Amino acid sequence: PAYSISPVRITVKDLQAIQETDRIPFSFNKDAARVRMEGKDYPVGDWVSTPYGVLRFDTTGHYQHASAQYYMELVPLRKVAADLNDDLAVESANKLSSVVDLEFRDTDPERGEAIMNGLIEAYSNAGIESKNQLAANTLAFVNKRLVSVESQLDSIERTVRNYKSSHAIVDISDQSKLYLQAVSDNDKKVSDINMRLAVLDQVERYIQSKDEGAGIAPSTLGIEDPVLSQMVLKLNESQAALQRSSATTAENNPMVISMRNEVERMRPGILENIQNQRAGLVASRSNLMSSSGSYNAQLQAVPRREQELLEISRTQAIKNNVYDFLLQKREEAALTYASTIPNNRVVEKARASIKPVSPKWFIVLGIGLVLGMIVGSLYVFIRESMSPYVLFRSEIEESVDFPVSGEIPNVSFEGIVIPKVADQEYALEQFRQLRMAIGLYGKSGRRKKLLVTSSIPGEGKSFISSNMAASLARSGKRTLLMDLDFRKPKVTSMFKMEEKIGLADFLEEEDLVPSDIMHYCEEADLFVIPAGRAVENPTDLLTREKFLSLLGTMAETFDYVILDSPPIIPVTDTFLLSEICDHTLYVVRHKYTPKAVLDSLATNSKVKRLKNVSVVFNSIRARGYVKSAYGYMKGYGNEYLYGQVRTVVSNKSENDKTPAK
Repeated sequence: PAYSISPVRITVKDLQAIQETDRIPFSFNKDAARVRMEGKDYPVGDWVSTPYGVLRFDTTGHYQHASAQYYMELVPLRKVAADLNDDLAVESANKLSSVVDLEFRDTDPERGEAIMNGLIEAYSNAGIESKNQLAANTLAFVNKRLVSVESQLDSIERTVRNYKSSHAIVDISDQSKLYLQAVSDNDKKVSDINMRLAVLDQVERYIQSKDEGAGIAPSTLGIEDPVLSQMVLKLNESQAALQRSSATTAENNPMVISMRNEVERMRPGILENIQNQRAGLVASRSNLMSSSGSYNAQLQAVPRREQELLEISRTQAIKNNVYDFLLQKREEAALTYASTIPNNRVVEKARASIKPVSPKWFIVLGIGLVLGMIVGSLYVFIRESMSPYVLFRSEIEESVDFPVSGEIPNVSFEGIVIPKVADQEYALEQFRQLRMAIGLYGKSGRRKKLLVTSSIPGEGKSFISSNMAASLARSGKRTLLMDLDFRKPKVTSMFKMEEKIGLADFLEEEDLVPSDIMHYCEEADLFVIPAGRAVENPTDLLTREKFLSLLGTMAETFDYVILDSPPIIPVTDTFLLSEICDHTLYVVRHKYTPKAVLDSLATNSKVKRLKNVSVVFNSIRARGYVKSAYGYMKGYGNEYLYGQVRTVVSNKSENDKTPAK
C-alpha cells in the first residue's frame, strides 16, 4: 500500500457507481503535474473523465517516490466496508464499564490510524447529526404551534375588546362581588332552611309510618329545638322496649298493651311539634326569597354577559400559558441545536503499535520448523522406503543369515586410508574393529587366508581388501594382498602396478618364482601380488596346482593373506577360492547394492557354500553429525540395534554417482 508515500490522491466523483477493476498502473510527472494512465495524460486538480468514471487527481506533497510506478484499484463501497469490518474488533473494557476498546489491523500503520480516527470522527458526527436532527424537528414543530397559538390569542383579544365596547363595561368586578355576596348569603340561609324542612319531613314520615317493627330513628341534625330531639329519642326507646317485650310475651299481656298505648300517645305530640317548626321555617324562607329577588333585580343592571366575558378571559389565560410553554421549548431546542458536543468522548486517539501484530514471527517460525521436520521426515521415509537399494544394516540382517562384522564409512577418496584427517582416522578405526569382529586376533585357530568378494561390481571389495591388508600390515603383521580379479584388476590399479609382473604371469610361465611377483608397498607396509597380464580363461588358472602350491607357500610365509576375488554373480571364481580360504568377507555397499540381489543371496545355494561368511557394510552415507573420539565429524546415521546405539560408517567408490544422503 502506497497510502503514506503516494504523490497522488485519487477521488471518485460518484462513489455509488464504482465498478470493481483489476490493477490499473499509472505514473506521476512531478514537473508537468500530470498523471499518465494507460497511455493518456490527465491534469492534476480537475475532474476528468476516464474509462473508469469521473476522477480527480490531487497532489499530496510526497514527491520522494514520485518517479515510481503505482497502480490503483476501484472497489465498491460495500465490499470495502465489509473488508474493513472484518479487520475491526470492538469490545467493552469490562461488563460495568462504558468505555469501548477499538482495534483495527492494517498493513500500513499510517493508513490504519487514519481509518480508525475517521471511524471515530464519523461516529461522533453521526451522534451530533442525530441530536441536531431531533432538535431541528422539535424547533419546526414548536414554531408551527407558536404561529397557531398567536393567531388564536389575537382572535380572543379582539373578541374581549369588542365585547366590552359594545356593552360599555369598564370595571364591574367590585359591584358584582357585593351583589353576588349578598345573593350567596341568602342562598346559604335558604339552603339551611330547606335542609331543616327536609329533616322535619323525614322525621314526620318516620313518626307517621312507624309501627311496632324494629327501626332506627332519623337524625335531627340541623334542628335547633332540643325538645323534638328528646321526644324522638324517647319514642325510639319505647319502640325498642315494646319490640323486646313482644318477642318474649304474648300480645294480650297487660304490660305489652300498656307499652303500645304509651307509644301511640307520644306520636301526636311529636307531629304537632313538627308542624309548628315547619310553619316557622317556611315563613323565614319566604322572607329570604323576597330579599334574594331584590338582589337579583339589582344584578340585572350588570351586563348579563359578564359570565361570558369571564369564560373568554379564562380561555385567553390558557392560551397564554401554552404560548409561554412553547417559547421556553423553542429556546431549549435552539440551544441543543447550537451545541456541537457529541454524546461520546474519545479517551485516546488511534495509535499504531510499534511492532507488527500479525503474522507473529515466532508462531510462523514454529509452524515452519514443525512442517519442515514433518515434510522432511516424510520425504526421507518415503524415499528410503521406496528405495530399491540397501540403506540399513537391519535390511541385511533380515535378508541373510550371515553376521554383519563391519561398517565402513564413506570417504572422499579411493585407495589406502592414510590417517591425516578425522574422516580417514575414523575409517581406519572401523577397519580395526572389523579385524576384531572376524576374530583375527583370537588365541586359537587364527584365520590366515581371507577372501574378499561381493555380489556385483562396484561394491568396494577392492577398497575393503586393500585397506584390510594395510590395517593388518600397520599392526606389525606380515601381510600379503593378492589381486585375483583378472578381468578387472582394481587392486593392481590402486597400487599402480599395471606394468609389473603378476599372478597371471606366474601361473602361465614356468621360469618365474614367487619372489618375482611379490612387490613391496612402502606406503602401506605390505606386500602385493598384482593380477598380471590379462588372460582369456581366468577360472582355469585358479584351478591349477601351481596356484594352490603358491597359496600354501604364502600362507606359511605371511601372517595373513588377503585375496581380492571377482564378484560372485558374474563369475564363479569366488566359489573355487572360498574352499581354500579360512574366512570370507562379503561386501554390501550402502545405496548401491540392490535389495533384490540381497534377497537372492538367502536362497542361493552356491552362496551358502561359502566358508565362514561375514558381511561388511561399505560406503555408508553421512546422516547428520555425531561426536567421536576424534571430535565432531560427519555422522554415519545412528541406528538402534539390540538396545544399543551403534554408528554406521561407509566408503565411497569412484563409480558411485549418487548424491550423499
